[in-house]
Amino acid sequence: PTITPPSPAPVLEKCYLVDGSTCPEGDFTFYGVTGLIGMGSQPFQKGGDFGWGWSWHHPRVCCGKNVPAPDDPVPAYALCPSTDQGFGLLGHHLLATAGNPDPYGNGGGAHDGAWNWRPPRACPAESPGSCVFSIQEDCGEGYTSWGPARFIFPKTTNFPVTANSEYNSGWNWVAPTLCCRTIHYL
Repeated sequence: PTITPPSPAPVLEKCYLVDGSTCPEGDFTFYGVTGLIGMGSQPFQKGGDFGWGWSWHHPRVCCGKNVPAPDDPVPAYALCPSTDQGFGLLGHHLLATAGNPDPYGNGGGAHDGAWNWRPPRACPAESPGSCVFSIQEDCGEGYTSWGPARFIFPKTTNFPVTANSEYNSGWNWVAPTLCCRTIHYL
C-alpha cells in the first residue's frame, strides 16, 4: 500500500505592531492604525490623553505568515510580560473566561464583567513567549491561544475581524485571537 504523508499544518497570519509608515519587508498586509492605551515610554506614535497617567498610542497593524526579521529596517513589535527595551505598559482587553487568564502576569482589572484589562509591554517580534494577534481563531503550531483579545480600530478599517462593539463614533472594538509563543522548558 502507498502511504500518504500528512499535510503540513497551515501557516497562519499573525499581526504585529509597527511604528512607521510601512510594514516590515516580505509578505505583510497593512490593516490600519489601532488604538492601545499606554503608560510610560512607547515605541509608537502617541495620541491624546486617556486619563490616570495613560495615553493613547497608535501603532500600525501589519499581518503576515512570517515573523519579521530582527534586522528589518521597520521594527515590528509583539506583546510580552516584561521587556528589557524600557517600554512602559500597554493595555488591551482579554475575554474573562476560564479563571481570569493573564498571559503576561502583570495583573489588570475587570472592565465590564466580560472583559479584563491586560497590560503587556511592547517587545521585539521575535521575543520568546511573545504574544501577537491572529485574524484566525486557530493560532497554529508553536503558539497557544488565549482566546479573544479586544482593542480598537477605526470604523473605516479593512481589518478582517468583525467588529465586536462600538467604542465611539469613529472607532469599534475588534476581538482577534491572542496567540502567545509556546515556551518549552527542558
